[in-house]
Amino acid sequence: MIDTYINHLIKEIQKTHIENVIISTIYIGGGTPSLLKEKHLKSIFKTIYSLYNVKNDAEITIEANPNSLTKEKLLYYKELGINRLSIGIQSLKDKCLQSLGRLHTAKQAKKVVRLASNIGFNNISADLMLGIPFLHKKDICKSVNFLSKYCNHISAYTLILEEDTPLYKEVQEEKVHLPVEKKCINQYSFAYKFLKKKGYTRYEVSSFAKPNYESRHNKKYWDFSNYLGLGLASHSYINDVRYSNPTTFEEYFDLIENDKEELRQKEKISILEKKEEYIMLSLRKSTGINLLDYSNEFNEDLLKKKNKEITYLLQNKFLEIKNNHLYATDTGMMVLNQIILKLID
Repeated sequence: MIDTYINHLIKEIQKTHIENVIISTIYIGGGTPSLLKEKHLKSIFKTIYSLYNVKNDAEITIEANPNSLTKEKLLYYKELGINRLSIGIQSLKDKCLQSLGRLHTAKQAKKVVRLASNIGFNNISADLMLGIPFLHKKDICKSVNFLSKYCNHISAYTLILEEDTPLYKEVQEEKVHLPVEKKCINQYSFAYKFLKKKGYTRYEVSSFAKPNYESRHNKKYWDFSNYLGLGLASHSYINDVRYSNPTTFEEYFDLIENDKEELRQKEKISILEKKEEYIMLSLRKSTGINLLDYSNEFNEDLLKKKNKEITYLLQNKFLEIKNNHLYATDTGMMVLNQIILKLID
């Protein structure tokens, strides 16, 4: 199956080729791409480089789970030009990992991070999950203390409980209890302050980086830049149109083999939708909303339109204005969703 999928993916790369595009970031994610064999990745990269002008300093990331990485894989990633790893660690406490149904242990995660660093990967990102069962502040300290030695980027975010997962079932049956919202907020606040002490800057609500190690790829999403997604269940955003590939192999193969474009969902983003997403995505960033850019884009003065709401948020120190940017304060970041709801129509 995997060979068939890769053959279709390569065909899609060829069919969707856009002329005169310079590639500055490549992100191999979704599922567990670290399960791909060397021959698969070689074919993908060969196709991309034959069609596109890829910048010499392009950021090239692959997602990986600790239990799927080996020394052999890391070495051929380096050979292929992959220069950034995004490792789904989630926690460095075994009890937390077990509650999440993860297949790796804390020991495996530490070993992989050390190995990747020793091989020469100096751009490593680790995921840390907050608001999970059995997690305490001391566990956050231990995780950050270890990861800060090897990882220049950490994504720290609160668990979103998904249906049809073992943890969801255990919570429903009251075998496991999730932390209350206040505790989740306290964990996030603690993690933010501790990461700051370790030299990380929060450049997006759940993204922390040491200087010059922000995710260039993810910033494209938050900046409303065009991006091309390829493969099963991938998403693209090009000139205010959002594209979604099929989520089943059968439909995806049909789309590629028979050019059945009706299987690819297309959604033209309305001005209202774009405005709301602009506000939401901009406020997630530490730089906030560029009020001049907003005015030019939507022919609207946000401060005037939302004067009452913004005045309240400024007075209560949830928002600040500096250099014509409206951004969330540290306090505001804790209740960001409520702030966003006040500012969108």
